[in-house]
Amino acid sequence: MAIVLGLRFVCEMAALAAVAYWGQQAAGGVAGIALAAIAVAVVAVVWGVFLAPRRRLEVGLPARLVIELAVWVAAGSALWSAGQPALAVVLFVVAVVTGAINARAAPTTAHG
Repeated sequence: MAIVLGLRFVCEMAALAAVAYWGQQAAGGVAGIALAAIAVAVVAVVWGVFLAPRRRLEVGLPARLVIELAVWVAAGSALWSAGQPALAVVLFVVAVVTGAINARAAPTTAHG
C-alpha cells in the first residue's frame, strides 16, 4: 500500500504541475504566471477541502470519488490542451488506478 500512496502523492503533485504548465502555455508572460497560479490554487484548495487526509469537509466516499475524478480530468485535460497528450494519459491512468486501489483498501478513509 505504501507504493500506492507514494504514487498518489506523485499524481497530486503532477496535477498541480499540469495546471501550472497549462496556465503558462495558455497565456504566456505575466498573464500566464497569473493563470498558472490561479489554476494551482484552485486545485490545491479543492484537494485540501475535500480530498486531503485532514480535509475540511467530509462529503462521503461517492462524492469524494467524483471530486477526485474531476481533479484528474482537469489535470489530464490541462496537459492535453498544452500539447502533452502522452503525459495526460499517463497521469490520468495512474491517478485513477491508484485512486481505485486506495478507495477499495480503505473505503471510509479513501484519500491521498
